[in-house]
Amino acid sequence: RGGHLYISCDPLFLEILRKKVEPAFHRLHPELTLVFTEQDQAQTLEALGNSSADLGVFLSTARAHPLLKCDVLALTEMVYCFAPAHRPAGWQPGGPLPQDFTPQPQLLSAQGSTLRREQDLLFANVFSASPVAACEAAPSILRQLADLGIADSILPLNLVDRSQHYRCAAFDPPKPLYLLLGTHVGRALPSVTKELAQLIRSALTDALELPQ
Repeated sequence: RGGHLYISCDPLFLEILRKKVEPAFHRLHPELTLVFTEQDQAQTLEALGNSSADLGVFLSTARAHPLLKCDVLALTEMVYCFAPAHRPAGWQPGGPLPQDFTPQPQLLSAQGSTLRREQDLLFANVFSASPVAACEAAPSILRQLADLGIADSILPLNLVDRSQHYRCAAFDPPKPLYLLLGTHVGRALPSVTKELAQLIRSALTDALELPQ
């Protein structure tokens, strides 16, 4: 590999890895170069499968994936966030999403993103339909719009400000969202990969923490 290690990473976490992991790893192994590629979940799984990536950092509602060794770096939960005007009658904060709830147009992540894939899948599983978009935007914009109560949304709980959690309903059963560090079980990786993996764990252990 000519002194390179290849990492496929979800766009949400690439900046953290570049700022924290890359310089720390370089101090330990200046002879090696880390090559980061910004990819969504599907692209990361493909890259791990065809050996174009040594490690993958990706979001998934599934804890395990075939032929991969996946370590959980962080964990949050997907929730339904009501716009203030759309809270169901009789629903109490902290309660589950009512079974007879009729969904409203949604704040959605951009097409092709991992979050959008999970939004679409979860919406289809719960409501047996495709979501109607009120707006499509990057996660940072969705966070602001959801906090303002512009429209309903299915989001990771950590993207919603604590002051707005009273508008968030859990799914029944709960829908976890994992941040995973994956490697292919059939790949023989250099020993320094263990050090790299530990640096990644340390950098991302609180990546899905709730906002203060």
